[in-house]
Amino acid sequence: MNMNMNPTILRLLGEAFHGHATTQDMEELTRLLVLKGYYTPPPIKVNKKERKKLLEKSVKKITKEERDQVLQDAHEAFNLAKKEGSPSEDTRIAASKSPQYAYQYAVEIDKAPCEETRTGACKDEHYTIFYARWEGANPALKELMCEKGPKPALFYAEEIQKLPCDQTREIASTSSQCAYEYAIRVDQGTHPVTRESALKNPRYAYEYALRVDKKPTDDTREAASRDSRYAFLYARFIDDCYHPVTWAGAVDKRRYRVMIGGPESQRATATVDD
Repeated sequence: MNMNMNPTILRLLGEAFHGHATTQDMEELTRLLVLKGYYTPPPIKVNKKERKKLLEKSVKKITKEERDQVLQDAHEAFNLAKKEGSPSEDTRIAASKSPQYAYQYAVEIDKAPCEETRTGACKDEHYTIFYARWEGANPALKELMCEKGPKPALFYAEEIQKLPCDQTREIASTSSQCAYEYAIRVDQGTHPVTRESALKNPRYAYEYALRVDKKPTDDTREAASRDSRYAFLYARFIDDCYHPVTWAGAVDKRRYRVMIGGPESQRATATVDD
């Protein structure tokens, strides 16, 4: 296994291997594999029998009416541009109705980014990623990706801009998961915006304490302890001792007492200290 792989991917692969991954975990693993380029979705299928016979004619012999018919289909518009050997406004607009052909038009025909193909490609999350990787950092692209939500904003900050900024952080932090991942992978440390968002979800409050703060704090403990599972995990792996907040959050008191200790352990410690 590639040890340089994203730590979130490694964690999710481990959970999947041991049968502990949830449906949400598997969906997130698939998304991250696409983002990192380990997996590419198959192209849109096109029935070759339905290709218009008009393209078999010489480009010079196609009438305006026939050209208009070809431009009704994004795939055929892209093929027409390839046959003409140069870009044109009408084929670009028609091809950009499809995210796939908007991206391919930019790469193969224009050989440069533009607003029309960028907007067309960004209608689909996968082709947004492909276009972003190909174009690189661009303010217009950042705006489009931030408009699409927290995951594309996180991707832009991590993979394209390779720097944190207020705009991408704010958008990414509309999701507790993306806020946590932004803190880990972009800020590489704590920030009030990502912290506030992560603490809305017990799981990511626990993850934030474990991998961002790397120490216990009152706010992450309180947030994690709203869920019995993460109250126990927080006590076991972060506090590494009994705490009344995690004790109150844990349902399985017997397991907690055996693995960590109960309230009596705190009283015993206090007596020894006295």
